[in-house]
Amino acid sequence: MRKILIILILTLTVSGCSSAAGNYLKENKSTLDMNSPDLELLTPDLADTEIILAGEYHAVAGNFTAKYGLMTTLHKEAGIRYLLCEMGHGIAGLLNQYMETGKAETLDFIFEELKGSGAWSIEHREFWERLREYNLQQPKDERIIVIGIDVEHQFRAALYYLTTLNGADELPLLQDIKLQDWDDFTNFVFELQKERANKPEKYSDALAEDLFYFDDVVENLVNRIAVAEADQQAMYIREQAMYENFLKFHEHLPAGKYFGQFGMAHVFQEQCASDMEGVERLAMYLQRDDSPVRDQVISIAYIYINSKMSSWQNDYRELAVQDQFTDTRPVERQASADFTLFKLNSAESPYAEEPLLIPGPYRGVTTDYFQYVLAIKNSPATTPYGPWE
Repeated sequence: MRKILIILILTLTVSGCSSAAGNYLKENKSTLDMNSPDLELLTPDLADTEIILAGEYHAVAGNFTAKYGLMTTLHKEAGIRYLLCEMGHGIAGLLNQYMETGKAETLDFIFEELKGSGAWSIEHREFWERLREYNLQQPKDERIIVIGIDVEHQFRAALYYLTTLNGADELPLLQDIKLQDWDDFTNFVFELQKERANKPEKYSDALAEDLFYFDDVVENLVNRIAVAEADQQAMYIREQAMYENFLKFHEHLPAGKYFGQFGMAHVFQEQCASDMEGVERLAMYLQRDDSPVRDQVISIAYIYINSKMSSWQNDYRELAVQDQFTDTRPVERQASADFTLFKLNSAESPYAEEPLLIPGPYRGVTTDYFQYVLAIKNSPATTPYGPWE
C-alpha cells in the first residue's frame, strides 16, 4: 500500500507540473511565420542582450528556415548585424566574399569542402543565397557580417581563404600549398606559424588590415590539429577556442550585437547530462564573471516535434530527431504551428522555479540554461547536397 501511495503522489506531482507548464506556455507563446516573424515576445529582453544563441540539432531542414527568419528580423528590428557561426573563420571569410561578389564558384568550393558533415545540404546553400539577396537590399555599412568562431574543421578551405587575403601574394609560403595527407597539413601549418612568429614585420607589412584574419585562421588551424590529436580533451579545447575567438572578434570589430545558431550543447548556460557533460560550454564561458557580455546572453533551445534529420554519420540516411529533453509534452501540446516561440522567463514561470525540460541538471532551474524555446514542427530532414559515395 505504501509503495502504491508513493507512486500515486509522484504521478500527481508530475501531472501537476505538466499542467502548470502547459497553462503558462499557452499565455507566453507566439506562432511565427518565418518569412517575416513577429518577435514581439522577444522584444522585452533585447535591450539588455548582446548575444542571442539558438541551439539546434543539425541537419533538420527547418533549422535554416528559422535561422534566416530570425537573423533577418533581428537585423531589421534590433540592429543585430553579426552572424556567429559554428565554423572556422576560413569558411566564414569565404562566405563574406560570396555575400559581396555573388560568385557561385565560391559556394561551389565551400560545399565541396563541407561534404561529409551535417552542413552539406541543399537547404544550407539556399540559406546563403537568400541571405545574400537580403543583404544586397541593405545599406553597405549595415549589412550582415559572418563570423566563424570555431576551429578550422575544413582546413583546405581555411588555407585557400588565406591565399585570398590582401597581400597574400607577397608571402611565398602561401603560393605553393601542396597537401597530400594529414602529415603534410600539420607540417605546413606549423611551418606557417613559425615563419609568422619569426618574421612579424614581413607579415604585417604584406597583410596590413587582413593580418587579424590571417592570425585568427592560423591559430585555429593549430587548434584543429590539437582537437584531432587530443582524444578526451578535444571538447575542452574546442569550447575554449570558440570563446577566445569570440573575444578576439568582439574586440576587433565595431561594437554591435550578435546572433548565432549552434549545436544544442554549445548554447546551454549551465551543466547537465549530455555528450558534453563536465565540459564548460561556449554559453557558459560567455556568462563567466570576466566575460564582456556576462548577463547579456539569451539562449533559445529548439525542440522538434514530428521532425526528421539527415544522419551524416550514416550515409545521410533520414532519421527521426531524438532530443534529450525531459517531458516535452507541454511544449508539444501548445505548438500550434510549424514554428512556435515560447518565452520561459516571464513572471510566475514554472520554468524559473524548477529545471523542467533539462536532462540531468547539475543545478538551478530551466531559465538558468536557456530562456526561450522554439518548437519546430513537421520539418523534413535536410537534403544531401549531392550523391553520397
